[in-house]
Amino acid sequence: MPCVIRRDCGDRYENFHELALEVWTLREQVSALLDWLRTDRHQLDAASS
Repeated sequence: MPCVIRRDCGDRYENFHELALEVWTLREQVSALLDWLRTDRHQLDAASS
């Protein structure tokens, strides 16, 4: 089950990026999210964060 980062598009959300594909442990999913935030958070709009 991937960790999905979604983008707010007004009245709906769209999938922006998927992390930890085929990973089912919460610890590994959180670790993947933290790694992504450290390196790629600039990809998100300032209004989305």
